[in-house]
Amino acid sequence: MSSSQQGLKFKPYVGLFFQFAERIRKQPDKALVGTKVYGNSLRGHTKHTHETLPGSILIVDEKRNYVRFLGPDNMHYWVAKTQIVPLKLPTYEGNPIPILEDFKSFLVYCTDTRLRDFHTDEMTYRAIKLLPQIEALIENQKVGIIPKS
Repeated sequence: MSSSQQGLKFKPYVGLFFQFAERIRKQPDKALVGTKVYGNSLRGHTKHTHETLPGSILIVDEKRNYVRFLGPDNMHYWVAKTQIVPLKLPTYEGNPIPILEDFKSFLVYCTDTRLRDFHTDEMTYRAIKLLPQIEALIENQKVGIIPKS
């Protein structure tokens, strides 16, 4: 992250998939999972085994050192950020997700960076790098939508 992104006001964990760190997967009873965050501490601890520890979790909220996820039983739980790692999702040829994530980070930079940290050069550099990828993605999508004449 560049120094100009320090003032961003979004939650970088929300909307992404994570998994428990290797040390937690080996010893699921060490997982700090609870039903509530009060101040900066976890309440309503739940115990987990190899069978009950979710393989992947989707983060829906963030609060201080904790993130909230939707459990397999459709209940919300909180877990310490130190106990999770990003989940590498499988990719396929032509996957638009990386371009969309770049586009999202570009928009975040342009809209959420504090004015004193904002640099037109940085914005221009990102746009020049991103535009050809977006144009290629649009052309690729047109091939599947527009019938051949």
